Amino acid sequence: MTATVHLGVADAYQLAVAALAQLDMAAGDAERIARHLLDSQLRGDATGLARILLLAQNPAAGGGAAELITESPTTALIDGNGNYGFVAAEDATALAIAKARTAGVAVVGVNNHSFTGSLSYYLRAVTEANMVGIALSTLHAAEGNARVAPYGGASAVMSTNPLAIAVPTEDDPIIWDASTATMNGGRLMYHIEAGRDLDDGIGLDRDGNPTRDPKAAWTGAVRAWGGHRGSGLAVMLQLLGLLADVDVHSGEFAYLVIVIDPAAFGDPDRFRRRASRFAEVVRSSPPAAGFDRVRMPYDGSRERLAASERDGVDLPRDIFDRLTALSRGQRPEPAIAGARADGKGPGA
Repeated sequence: MTATVHLGVADAYQLAVAALAQLDMAAGDAERIARHLLDSQLRGDATGLARILLLAQNPAAGGGAAELITESPTTALIDGNGNYGFVAAEDATALAIAKARTAGVAVVGVNNHSFTGSLSYYLRAVTEANMVGIALSTLHAAEGNARVAPYGGASAVMSTNPLAIAVPTEDDPIIWDASTATMNGGRLMYHIEAGRDLDDGIGLDRDGNPTRDPKAAWTGAVRAWGGHRGSGLAVMLQLLGLLADVDVHSGEFAYLVIVIDPAAFGDPDRFRRRASRFAEVVRSSPPAAGFDRVRMPYDGSRERLAASERDGVDLPRDIFDRLTALSRGQRPEPAIAGARADGKGPGA
């Protein structure tokens, strides 16, 4: 059993801020990124704070203010100026909300940034504004930094291509957020850092053979989620990412967010009321054998967050020690050669 260290929420946040502050980022960005990664950790994503170790192996090269490339009343394209994707995507989502509040709908894309993290984190801000959100993130992988093999393929040619959709209700929002890969890069690195094998059906080595070794999958590929359907969705998301004006094999990340104000289509209160009613229909439906109840997307996330806020979180001892060393100015050695977080090495 892997040794762990138990931390309260406040201590985990302070550790994250202290470690991120060593990466020479703009003032305030360490706190913003720490909030994002801690939120992921508290919701049950074991790669939340461990992602900092991957960021440390290749800090964002830019970090300056984002620049507006093009804009219309309903659209915008932003140059992230080489900054962390956590910051660029949060700012882009805020702009999309503001535009949708005026125009009813908005689409904002961002290029020239690094990994964006959990898409549901940004879409919660959309639902707090009582709007519908759709977000996607893609890495237009250059040679050596693709992560996912398409259905029927033996080598990686795509990124993990997550998609999230969020709908406000009268109560908690309904949010679906999923990678189109069987495992994302952060979780794969977590398995490497923690010395854990993969489950069957996830990894391929560089020769296209199935493997449970996460290091072999890192230099090889993971499979697309959902067979040919999930692979097809991943391909289409990769194409939609091109709207952010990135090129194929460019090694660039793209973030695209769509925000829709229900008020543009009718009574927004009625929309939220109907969404709540449908959620109740789903939750009250009879469970199948082996299940105690039927959940809506994000129900489990909220439950894990409440438990973590009450009880704190456990980090593998090795990851805690490496984060602590980083917070004291000691950059961690890569757990595997070539692990990067900027899209210029296999880190998405």
